[in-house]
Formats: sequence, structure tokens, C-alpha cells
Amino acid sequence: MPLVRHYDELRRAIKLRPVPPTTLESFENIFASCENAMPESLQHYSTTYLDPYMFRVTMALPNARIMLHRQNLSPLCSAEECRVALNACAGAAQISVRLINRSLQQAPTIPQPFTEPGRANLPWELRVRSSTPSLVCTHLWRCILVLALALDFNGALTCARVGAAIADLRKINVACAKYLIFFLERLTDRVRNGQGERHMLEQDEEMLAYASGDLQEDARGSWIWTEAESPSRELPGSYSVDTTPLASPEDAPPGQSGAFAFGGEWQRVEALLRELRHEQQRQRPLPPFQHGRSQSMQSVAQSDAAGRHSTPNTAFSPGGNERMNIANII
Repeated sequence: MPLVRHYDELRRAIKLRPVPPTTLESFENIFASCENAMPESLQHYSTTYLDPYMFRVTMALPNARIMLHRQNLSPLCSAEECRVALNACAGAAQISVRLINRSLQQAPTIPQPFTEPGRANLPWELRVRSSTPSLVCTHLWRCILVLALALDFNGALTCARVGAAIADLRKINVACAKYLIFFLERLTDRVRNGQGERHMLEQDEEMLAYASGDLQEDARGSWIWTEAESPSRELPGSYSVDTTPLASPEDAPPGQSGAFAFGGEWQRVEALLRELRHEQQRQRPLPPFQHGRSQSMQSVAQSDAAGRHSTPNTAFSPGGNERMNIANII
């Protein structure tokens, strides 16, 4: 994939705090160029069926966007910079939402170039489970974090549907669900206490730290660690997660294959997101998320007018056993 050529540049950029607008603008042009180099059916603006097997390819760019822009979800940034960063992260996550929705279409009888033969008759859940790697699990975890923080619970539910389909086939997917339960419970508390407005969350350092997820595992890229603290140290009450993927659904005990072997973590995630959506509609039945674009994405927006593609515009709990070690997730 063309993005691979820019990984070193991206690694250097995400060490900057904050990432300057010129750097964001430069990378948005790189991302647009990378997507234009992909076959049209794999680009995010396509409306054709997308086999879940291709998530590993099509979600690489949205993941890179989130990794870059979330650097500015930081108290080191101004309120406006934080707002722009959250818009950019949520917009990138919405690309993945559209990719998932395309995979939910009826699979073509005659396989397309990027559709594996023989998969058309499989249920969607099995197509997802048989083809989604751990890297996609962690990307969708990041998507749900930023979408929920942006109060886009419909989009977050779409991503959670993939997590629920993968269930415990990937151990890291279970860890992601546990972390999300913790995060969504904190968000629910704020919404119910009148502190869940978008502008409030954008200035809530604790929630921003939670939503930045694995960014906080590295003292060089985070803002929650003091010099005397070591982020590699196991935290009391944290979850220890082996990130080695399980071999296959057949490894589950008899009668407990597939989602039936799952302990219910992702079902809890979905339930919390529905509760948040209901509370949001009860308090203020208005659109939760407007696709604002940062200045760093204006060049991509201009390419829309030319007929090309469009680019839409965690800290740990002080509560002891509810905490989890972000480093273990990654």
C-alpha cells in the first residue's frame, strides 16, 4: 500500500506536541494521494459492496489519520486546536463506518476483484470473524472512543457491531471491549450529570486522556505521566492481555464456538452506547455531530469539488480495579 512509504514520516510527526497545522495539511495531501492510488472500489467514497476481508487495507488510512490528529487532543493545545482535532478524528472514524456499512450490503453472486470466492453465502458475522486481524480491532476501538467523545453514538454502534462479531476470536478484542465499558460508563456519568455537552468534553482533560487510548502508554507521547512514573509498570487492578490471536473459532469448547463463547463484554458496550443515544435524544433531539473540517483538510475538500474523493472532516481511572493498562492492549 502506498502509505507504507510514509510510515517513517508519520512516526516522526506523531512525536510532535502539538502537531502544527502545516504538518497536518501536508499529511492530508499524502493521505489523499495514497487513496487516489488505490483501486476505485477500495476508496472510501465508493458505494459498491466491500468484502470485510479488505478492512485491513481500506482502514489503514483512517487509522493513520486518527493516530496523527489525536496528538492534538491534549491540554497542551488550545481549545480550538482540540476541537479541530476531535472533528478530524471523528471524521476519519466515519470513513470506517461507511466502509462497514458497505460490507453489510448483499454480497455479489459473481465475486468482484476484491471479493474472495465462496464467501457470498456466508453470514456477515462469519465473514468478519474469518478475516479481521487484530490491527483492525484496535483501529475500531479508537474509532469508538473518538466517535463517542464526539457524541456520534450511531457511528460508534456501527463499529461496535464489528467488535461484537469478532467476539473473543481475538484476545485483544476482549481487552478493547473492557476498556470501552470503562470509558462509556464515565461518559454516561457526565451526560447524566449535565457535563456531557460537546464543548465540555472538549475541555475535559480526563475524558480526553481516556479517549486518546494507547497514546498514553508512552511517556514521550503522552501528557499523563510524570518523570518519576513508568508507563511500562503494571498498574494495580489492570487487565493483563495476551495479544496473540487465537487460532480459529474451532478452538472453542464444543457447543461454545462463535459469539456464544463470548462473555458479553461487547454486548455491554452496545448497550451502553444505546443508553447514551437514548439519553442524548431525551435531553436534546438534535444532530449529535457535524462534520466540521479542520484547516489541514481544506485541500482535500477542494479536491471534492474537482470530482475526486472527499475526506470527512485514555489517563487511567482513579477507581482502582476499574483501571486497565493501555500498554497491554497494544
